[in-house]
Amino acid sequence: MPGNALIVDNDFFFVKFLGNLLKERGFDVRQAYDGKQGILALKDRMVSYIFVNILMPRIDGKQFIDFVREKYANKEFSIIGMSDSIIEMRELQKEAGADYYLQKQPVERMANYLDRFMKYVEGDPFLSSPNKDLFDHEKLFRRQATVDLLESLSFQQGIVESAGMGIIVAEKDVRIVFVNRLALEILNKPISKLLSSRITEVFPADEKKKILAGLKAVARDTALLRQSFAIIMNNIAIQVTVSILRVEGEIEGWVLILNNMDYMDSLNDIR
Repeated sequence: MPGNALIVDNDFFFVKFLGNLLKERGFDVRQAYDGKQGILALKDRMVSYIFVNILMPRIDGKQFIDFVREKYANKEFSIIGMSDSIIEMRELQKEAGADYYLQKQPVERMANYLDRFMKYVEGDPFLSSPNKDLFDHEKLFRRQATVDLLESLSFQQGIVESAGMGIIVAEKDVRIVFVNRLALEILNKPISKLLSSRITEVFPADEKKKILAGLKAVARDTALLRQSFAIIMNNIAIQVTVSILRVEGEIEGWVLILNNMDYMDSLNDIR
């Protein structure tokens, strides 16, 4: 029973390859090459199946899935998480929240593998119970490079979540591609209201000028490492620090650090 599907993966060739396989099965396929494009693709029309790579730059698979679950909670759809090697990602998958997990296969085997997988999924599309025949983990081998990468990512994520400050990352088009848990708490907004939104839309209308001024200041003056100022949001004083995001020397966007000033003052009182 073919329907419509969205593929979200930063691997251009795999997106095309998987898209062609799904089209051969009668699916109407949309394609996105990162999490931000995937979010925008769902704005026009929801799909029955979402294939998403778990490890992606910018908006990763987990944040994308969290966004979709919140934004389209009243819709019925299946999310298929994908990776090159399933076994290294077992713990990450438990957190990711997909309905099924699909291991990417070599080109010569992928068509048959996908055919078996889709027959299983189409038989009961909204039931989260992976088929052991399709996911025989004992036949998979660990790739040390992948293990090291996942451990590094987990370590970095632990630092970000333990930093004691809200962190928002926006690309050059000022759309948000990352937000940590504390930022969600400080802003008092769900992730579905933040990811892929313009950063100026997140803050109160009477504070937008300060945010824009901060973004422009650090973008125009390369010697200015950061710009800090205070805003009021939900009757709470928040210190905002804006800096430029550089990747390999190239400007890619902005990083905003948020601190609850009332909480900081209470800590000072304790001291």
